[in-house]
Amino acid sequence: MDDPRSTELLEGLAGAARDERAELLAWLRAEHAATDQELRQATAEGTVVLVAAGRALGAGERYSAREVARESGLPGELLTALTRASGLPQPVDADLVAYGEMDLEAARTAKRLLEAGLRPDQLVNTSRVLSRGLAQTA
Repeated sequence: MDDPRSTELLEGLAGAARDERAELLAWLRAEHAATDQELRQATAEGTVVLVAAGRALGAGERYSAREVARESGLPGELLTALTRASGLPQPVDADLVAYGEMDLEAARTAKRLLEAGLRPDQLVNTSRVLSRGLAQTA
């Protein structure tokens, strides 16, 4: 039987797909303290699997885009551009918790590169090239 909190998160799914999503949601709640709000947002954005992957990889503390920008000193618009250039999904809401420690450290590195003299467009283009190359390697 589905968790009553998950009913809206399972709409449109049937059979094995519904069972697997219910199991994933229960695991995220039980093992990784995912909140109902976080799961609703991730379901709406189609990023539930990304939330699960981040938690399984031990992403540690989680941050919103706004928090990553503030903590790293990187402008929010540039964080968005770098995220997109890397081929990663950009949360619709800048206050949605969707980033981990590695993301924060990457933003801090980007800020140091800006301080060293790279222009924002150079940073975005470099990120795009590296991400494509790494994707082909994988």
